Amino acid sequence: MEFFSINAFYLGVFISTIASTTTLCYGLICMIWKIKIIEVSQFGDAWFSIFKDKIFGIDFKLGWLPFGSSVRPLGYLDDVEERNKINPSDIPNAVFSKPKYVKQLINFTPLLLYIVSFFVVINLSKFDLLADTSTIFNFAWKTTKEIFYSNSHRAEFVLYAKSVLLDRNHILFSFLVADILFAAISIPTVLMNLLYASNKLSEKAKERLQILSFLPLIWLLFWEIPKFIFSIFGFKKSLIYIFSCSLGAFALGVVFFFMIIFVLKSIERNLQYNTYKKDDK
Repeated sequence: MEFFSINAFYLGVFISTIASTTTLCYGLICMIWKIKIIEVSQFGDAWFSIFKDKIFGIDFKLGWLPFGSSVRPLGYLDDVEERNKINPSDIPNAVFSKPKYVKQLINFTPLLLYIVSFFVVINLSKFDLLADTSTIFNFAWKTTKEIFYSNSHRAEFVLYAKSVLLDRNHILFSFLVADILFAAISIPTVLMNLLYASNKLSEKAKERLQILSFLPLIWLLFWEIPKFIFSIFGFKKSLIYIFSCSLGAFALGVVFFFMIIFVLKSIERNLQYNTYKKDDK
């Protein structure tokens, strides 16, 4: 019996690559506009983190849930309470001190990356830009509808999926479908972030909004999608696919995270060494 799916593993690697690239883009935006970064998180770290470190005043956290990444810039929320927490010397390096389009760029970075990655993969692969893009969007739409349907439609959907995947690269096709679905999920998340960052809402309203925005996402990720996968592949195969995909995502994310840590630690040591040499002279 097969206990590992290499295709699902590669799919996890592709998905984690997008999350890691998002982190790099956030860091690049903060470097260009000289925004101070408070925290960098790789993967979800609900309840606890696997690894923590502090470099150049930035908290780095490696979570255990193999999806997502985040960068918390200084002064993302523009309200009196947030401003009072910030040292006056750091105010020029806060998000609210930058042009408004910078915050919008931060908000829309994940969505833009999903769109760019879709067309990059389409162009670099053997997929036809027009014909296959139409097929992929149609497949993503039918998959979305099927997730919320009863199991009575599963047999028809499986036959449809087999006909679509025939003579196509399963890994890249699955990634492109996942890319579209993640892009669709990111749209309400972006809208919620815009509302949450607004200074027109009270703190209690923001807390309620944050909870309400997470509930549908949790329901979708931990109930509807797993239920759909188990109904298609069966219990054992689904566990193998989920494990393999999670392992791929985790492997790429861990390598990326510790590469960043290694580079920053090396820079930090060099700076400390140079400072020591100057003081010694």
